[in-house]
Amino acid sequence: MAAQPHNIVGLSSPIAARALTILNDLNLNSTNSPTLNAGGQNVEVKGDFTISSGATYTPGSNTTIFSGTSAQAFDNSGTITAGLYKFKVNKSAGTLNLGGSVTDYTVTDSLIISQGTLDDGGMTINVAGNIYTAGTHTGSGKITLNASVLQTIEASSIGSPSLGNLEVNNGNGTAGFVATQLLSDLTVNTLILTSDHIFDIGVNGLTVNTNPISGGTFSATRMILTAGNSSDGGLTVGISGNYPANTTIAVFPVGTAYGYTATEIRTNASGASGNLSGNHTIIPVNSTHPAATIGGFAIPYYWRSKTSITGANNTNIDIRYTYYTVPPSFTFWFFFTAYYHPWLIDATGATDMGNNVSSQSLVPFIGIGFIDSDYSVGATAFGISPFNLFVRTLYSRDAAPLPRDWNDRFSWSETGHGGGAAVDYPNAQDNVCLLYTSPSPRDRTRSRMPS
Repeated sequence: MAAQPHNIVGLSSPIAARALTILNDLNLNSTNSPTLNAGGQNVEVKGDFTISSGATYTPGSNTTIFSGTSAQAFDNSGTITAGLYKFKVNKSAGTLNLGGSVTDYTVTDSLIISQGTLDDGGMTINVAGNIYTAGTHTGSGKITLNASVLQTIEASSIGSPSLGNLEVNNGNGTAGFVATQLLSDLTVNTLILTSDHIFDIGVNGLTVNTNPISGGTFSATRMILTAGNSSDGGLTVGISGNYPANTTIAVFPVGTAYGYTATEIRTNASGASGNLSGNHTIIPVNSTHPAATIGGFAIPYYWRSKTSITGANNTNIDIRYTYYTVPPSFTFWFFFTAYYHPWLIDATGATDMGNNVSSQSLVPFIGIGFIDSDYSVGATAFGISPFNLFVRTLYSRDAAPLPRDWNDRFSWSETGHGGGAAVDYPNAQDNVCLLYTSPSPRDRTRSRMPS
């Protein structure tokens, strides 16, 4: 009854006295310019919701819910007073499609996709509050975070929730303000950092399926901030295509509490990239690499690189890292790049005299390409190399006596899980590989960090 228009002079527009559930369609047609005032009561629609030109929906501080079990449409060609308050998609099946002649939808409190798919239909959804998703957002439009205070995004750890095109355009006037905080891992289609603010992902992983990340000039006041741990999820970017010589392939605008330490991947003068396909991850780490030698000098920073990229002509691809204090003010030291593969430092890379980066803020790794590796910079001081050229791998032994003791050499082997006892137990610069037998045998590898 509350949804029916009327043409009786002097009769006020209907106001919902309690939560309203529409089992089929809800239509506010243009006859007599009707208004549905929800009075702050929730409105749940299981069919289509159409607001025609001249009609008005006033949600107040309610939740507008779409919960049908098949395709639904939300078409707005009229007015939503002050915007939706809470906008919730809770569909066990099917997609909610946005439409109508009004191209912007406003959400003043929160956008919730608890299940199902929200297709923006090319519209912009302006969100002034927080976002939670356990479902999927798609479409050629975008979700824009446009408050002037901190906004958060959280995705369920169950399933594969994702957002489509995401824009951060915070109205806070302070450059470098932390505008957006990620509370979980998240995958988005594209990312646009329009405002001069920080997107704090913390320890979580942010995956951007479409390269490049855009929005303006990246810097210490416009970047993606990580927690600076080696175990962070970091920033992952999907990369595809064949890039000609001397061309930027991707920029990872990341940093830590230290500052802006972006990564740029580009082709060099040797030739094209090859037909690239896959994802690449950068994790900036705010500490000295575990393979650094005691008594040598390595910068207190490194970058972890993980890749699934295929088709690369790696010798044609350089990786460049931004670091603002290479080297410290020691004029008699010359700093050189080093990269660390799993299990072994590349001896050539560790002493590559062609990559002297003294007095540089950009650390180049020439012709490295897409590999799983850690990257850092160090100097040989007083005859001591900054990095160990060999790092042991110790395996937990199947035959070790119970209870197994980390500090007992008989718990470890240098040849495999079934090998003989090692000469000693792992130290701070060793890799360890642990064998789990339940629920199924699988290895887990970690670098034991200095205490």
